[in-house]
Amino acid sequence: MTTNNLVFLLTGTGLFFWGLWLWRQRQRLVRHGQFTTGMVIGHDEGPIVRFYTQDQKPVSGKSAASPSSRYHPDGASIGVYYDPEKPRDFVLDTTEHKVTPLLIMLMGIVFFLGGLFSKID
Repeated sequence: MTTNNLVFLLTGTGLFFWGLWLWRQRQRLVRHGQFTTGMVIGHDEGPIVRFYTQDQKPVSGKSAASPSSRYHPDGASIGVYYDPEKPRDFVLDTTEHKVTPLLIMLMGIVFFLGGLFSKID
C-alpha cells in the first residue's frame, strides 16, 4: 500500500462519516425538531437565514454543509427544522440541503474505492 492509497482511503473514510453525520443530524431534526419558515437575509458560502422559535426568539445563522451557490435570493422564504432546546442547531428544508449529505457520502465511497483499487507506482 502506497502513501497515496492511504491518503485516498483516509479521505474517503472521513468524507463518508462526515456525510453520514450530516444525514443523521438532518433526519433527527426532521423527525423530532420544530418546523418553521425563515427568511434568507444574506449569503456566506450558503444562505444565512433568520427565523423565530415558538416563543418568538430570533435565530440567525447558516446551516451546516450549506451548498455555496445562491439558489435562494435575499428575502426569500425558506423552511427550517430546528432543535427547540438548541435553536442554532437547524437544517433547511430545500432539495440541495437534502442531497448534500448523500453527495458527500458518495464522494467518500469513490475516494475510498479509488484508494483501495488504484495501482499507483
